Amino acid sequence: AREITLDPTVLAEIGELESTEQSVSVSSVKVETTFAAVAEQNDGSADDFRLPAEDASVLDFLTNAAAQAPEKVAVSDQNGNRLTYAELLEKSQAVGTYLADKFGCAKRPFMVISRRNVRSIVMVLGVLWSGNYYIPVDEDLPFEQLEKLLDLARPEAVLWHYNARHDEIFDLDADVNTYDDMIEIDPDADALA
Repeated sequence: AREITLDPTVLAEIGELESTEQSVSVSSVKVETTFAAVAEQNDGSADDFRLPAEDASVLDFLTNAAAQAPEKVAVSDQNGNRLTYAELLEKSQAVGTYLADKFGCAKRPFMVISRRNVRSIVMVLGVLWSGNYYIPVDEDLPFEQLEKLLDLARPEAVLWHYNARHDEIFDLDADVNTYDDMIEIDPDADALA
């Protein structure tokens, strides 16, 4: 697992921090998974999964798992939402197709504003499918800090799903794309990275 450390001066600009001893958790989602853990969670055995190549990406893992165990639960959240590997693959590829079609770019930042939930995982994977990278941001961040982060990061667009902050998010000076709009697209393998 990789850990990313932000320069304290950037953190200070974003969060008006008083010292470098403080830290900001832009995203506290930490995913650590093994085939054995996934299999056990789904009442199977680790033998149910064949490991992809050692240098495989998370997208390779997802594609492999969806082919081998499409009906097994891949992700779930504290609200009871859950997606199987097949559903996660389809929805994340739909987001990737949407981004590739709309923005036609690669290796650009996309800001994902969300809480830790199934939708955030779909959006993050969708950004990866489009050949871009994501900046995860907690949607509870104060509006002023969101604006500062947007100014510093200059993302291609913002990905978000509806919640109580509806009007505030659309007031951001950014191209805001909603989860519900993105997953309506039919996945197109030719458009994906």
